[in-house]
Amino acid sequence: MIPVQKNKKPYVSWEKYQKEIAGHELIKKWWNDYPNANVAIVTGGISGLNVIDIDSQKGMEILDEMLPNSLITPIARTPRGGWHYYHQSQNGLSNATGFIEGVDFRGEGGYIIAPPSIGYSWLPDLNIKEVAPAPLPDLVIKALKSNNGKLQSGSIASMGFDKGVRDDTLYHTARSLFKGGMPVEEVNKVILSLAANCKPPFPPKESLIKVKSALQRLEKGDRNLTQEVRDWIDSTEGEFLTRDVYEELNLPKDQKGKISVILNRLISEKLIERTGRRTGCFRRIEKEAEIMNLFKAAPETVKIILPFGLHDLVKILPGNIIIIAGAVNAGKTGLLLNIIAANMNKFDIHYFNSEMGEDELTLRLQRFDDIAPKDWNFTPRKRDQNFHDVIIPGKGNINIIDYLELYEDFWIVGKRISEIYRKLNGAIAIIALQKNPGVDVPLGGYRGIEKARLALSLEGGTLKIIKAKNWKGSKNPNGREIKFKIVNGCKLIQVDDWSDLD
Repeated sequence: MIPVQKNKKPYVSWEKYQKEIAGHELIKKWWNDYPNANVAIVTGGISGLNVIDIDSQKGMEILDEMLPNSLITPIARTPRGGWHYYHQSQNGLSNATGFIEGVDFRGEGGYIIAPPSIGYSWLPDLNIKEVAPAPLPDLVIKALKSNNGKLQSGSIASMGFDKGVRDDTLYHTARSLFKGGMPVEEVNKVILSLAANCKPPFPPKESLIKVKSALQRLEKGDRNLTQEVRDWIDSTEGEFLTRDVYEELNLPKDQKGKISVILNRLISEKLIERTGRRTGCFRRIEKEAEIMNLFKAAPETVKIILPFGLHDLVKILPGNIIIIAGAVNAGKTGLLLNIIAANMNKFDIHYFNSEMGEDELTLRLQRFDDIAPKDWNFTPRKRDQNFHDVIIPGKGNINIIDYLELYEDFWIVGKRISEIYRKLNGAIAIIALQKNPGVDVPLGGYRGIEKARLALSLEGGTLKIIKAKNWKGSKNPNGREIKFKIVNGCKLIQVDDWSDLD
């Protein structure tokens, strides 16, 4: 450790400390003499540390392709928005400026300014006191050792790989090139050139198989972690923690370092910001705010009829969303078909069905003894995804989605519902969602009911109001529930009155 000035130059002659550790008393004297000095760590074997210094977003993107997904190592932010990755020292590696475009390396004979220096800070959960430095990734070492330590655009083919890592490295290189937009023909040329430089050379035929495998994997939707984090953030409202991201994305904890890096990039892009309330706490920056036209007319209540007199407890307004969260076989479809039956002669109803074919839906409708087949007046549509593309907007339309299917990434339900909400323009959307037994909220948790003005939970013959924003009268309907039966899959029979919470 040595004291440095704000211009990064040492206050002291430091060459001897590349081989010798400064003692406690000397360090104490230095900071007595230079109390405002920044802290620098001498890199290389003396400290056991090498540091990758990333100064640009482009450099970060290139380096990111060279790092394993499981990497977790101490990372610090710099005053100008860069990153310092701290790794275990690799014998014989000295400083390298621009070994990747926008990326420097601090090894033997170098030093790096570190937290708590002014403007330098550890990423959440990646403090060097909490996380052990990881070994340098193989691709970084190869880049440092190739072409006199320089790796610039067009020079990647000069790198070679040793036996034991050739096939895996060629595969990951091909993936990186494809993700960067390089055509297949050019990727083939680069990989064949790399393969020829391997020790021993890698067979050309097998090299092209690696290219094909990398392309197929990407075409199948190989996991783009940055995009997943973006999508997850788009679905959030309010504050969230780093832990929330990797837990809801169902990531292993060894991905924590990656998530922290991605979040810091998104801060640089002004997509999110730290809230300052606690370590690792963020919020999405809302950049749009629609101008509201107030008092143009008296608020209009949509005169929709809902089962069990729900419409007498809660006001439904134009553009509202109603969520029905039901366990398997709890009667979601029966409830929705009853809503159609009660409203089909007052509204244009569009029923988006994800499970039943024409014959099955016909059989369900024929169970309604009081409605002749010719009297059903709604538009059934087959649809199981991207409902926002087919929503019928405008007042007088009711869009019923039976149901919004999610089999993984349940956190994204909030985004899917927000996409529907933005298309309504005065129409009503009633969306059925699956839920687990014993819980009120749908899969995806409270994100599934954030946009709802009325949310219902359906299970075991009980209908419960879990969210009601606009009450009719002074009595709060939230938490009230009612017992019922479904006969023949269509007839709703009320067993008792609404529970009273007062």
